[in-house]
Amino acid sequence: MDTFETDIVGMGKSYYIGKFKNDCIKLDLFYTDTFIRPYLLVDGLRLATLEEIVAMKIDVVRRNGRKKDFWDIHELMELFSIEEMLHLHQERYPYSHDKPEIITNFSSFENADNDFNPTCLRKKYREIVKLDLIEAVQQVP
Repeated sequence: MDTFETDIVGMGKSYYIGKFKNDCIKLDLFYTDTFIRPYLLVDGLRLATLEEIVAMKIDVVRRNGRKKDFWDIHELMELFSIEEMLHLHQERYPYSHDKPEIITNFSSFENADNDFNPTCLRKKYREIVKLDLIEAVQQVP
């Protein structure tokens, strides 16, 4: 499925890759911000590190994340603590970092609850994701 419309990528461009609408994956291309970690080079492609992705996901939740963002953060909690995630966000976004706001939004699911249900390939339930996030932010000093 080709969604290519222009040669110029400004703030970013999203593509859906796959043959059928229901089986596509979304690919986001962004390059305007300086990385906080050196990029990974895989098969000639420059990819953001997990640390970069953590910082970006935290920023999305800071601005009222969607269901899929909470699922992504839940998955990233297997590799990073909430404190580490907050530190990475502060490193990448020093001027917009607001720890109390982020902590509040980590357990504010009202906007996301009305969002579509993502397909979780790990068979996680939404309520467990929410409870784990609430419990994790309660541990943050």
